[in-house]
Amino acid sequence: MNQSYRLICSIQSGQYLGVNEHNNNSHQQVKTYDDCGDNCIWKQDNKAMKFVSVANINVTFHMKHPNEWNIISASPKLPSQYVKELQTIGYAIIENILDEKQLVNIRNYVKTERKNLGVGDYDDRFIMPNSIHESPEIASVSAHPIAMNVIKSYLGVKHIHQGHIPWLTVLRPVKKLKGTFPEGGWHVDYPYRLGRFSDDEWPEYPALGVQYNICVDDFKASTGGTQFIPGSHLRKHGPGWKEYGEDINIGGTKIGEGVHRDVVHVEAPAGSAFIYDSRLWHRLAPETNISGKDRAAILCAVTPAWVIPMLERSAFDKSFENSLSKSVLSKRDIRVVEKMVGNGTSFQIQNMNLAKDRKARRQESKL
Repeated sequence: MNQSYRLICSIQSGQYLGVNEHNNNSHQQVKTYDDCGDNCIWKQDNKAMKFVSVANINVTFHMKHPNEWNIISASPKLPSQYVKELQTIGYAIIENILDEKQLVNIRNYVKTERKNLGVGDYDDRFIMPNSIHESPEIASVSAHPIAMNVIKSYLGVKHIHQGHIPWLTVLRPVKKLKGTFPEGGWHVDYPYRLGRFSDDEWPEYPALGVQYNICVDDFKASTGGTQFIPGSHLRKHGPGWKEYGEDINIGGTKIGEGVHRDVVHVEAPAGSAFIYDSRLWHRLAPETNISGKDRAAILCAVTPAWVIPMLERSAFDKSFENSLSKSVLSKRDIRVVEKMVGNGTSFQIQNMNLAKDRKARRQESKL
């Protein structure tokens, strides 16, 4: 890992400086982008910035007008490495998605809204559904340039959107649940839900969604980090669905035992993103937050833009127009957030299972 990677952000547009690797004209090699792939990763060399991605391209950007640019710490790996991890193991942990100042502001927002909501202090979680409008940091990170590039690359599409309006969720410290093993909770994420696919068996390719969760606090076993089963995204069905043997949702989850022998907790530091294939088997583990503190995260369900959204989003455009977030975000962030969440409504396809399933067709073909 290299901790010195940087992004160069235009103060005027909010876009990120990168190298056009397909253009040999030296005067057109450098341009700005909404998303950050390997072509937007730099290293600082005194007052100059050196491009690091491709060995045979040597570009140095001299900061002649430093007041026009912000130098931002990037994640410690190249974006393509995170894509490779998703392709190999079904998830990736991208560090440094939020900096310390942003984390402090989000945590202060949580404290204020907690009081306004009047929620209890212990056990299970609560959701702040308006957080993308009220917290500029949450709105901005939902469209983080490296995360957008990684997700598009993994899904193999140019256009993506949010399955629901991103929200902040808070897992409270355990009290009554301490020492218990609640039954159930294992699931996969949208669009891989019961009734969505013929035979409730999904295709191996293409991937149709990822969950993009940003850790506001440390995710680990003692804070109730999400439990998941590595490699489960390669199975073509969800947990506990009939005809697939043992039901992982029967009996409490005891890590290392029986059907839960391969279960692990997400281990990710505050400020990082846990991006995983939506087919990955996982569960919220409220009984395991023994830290004595809240554990917050921002949840985003992302799919190719042609996939019908999971939840209604029609109210977003109007509420975002006059929000605190829109009043302070960069032009780039506003454009990407509105493209990801706004501009249209969602609907649910009814009676998807009226068509004969694959199993029935196979049986008929043998007659």
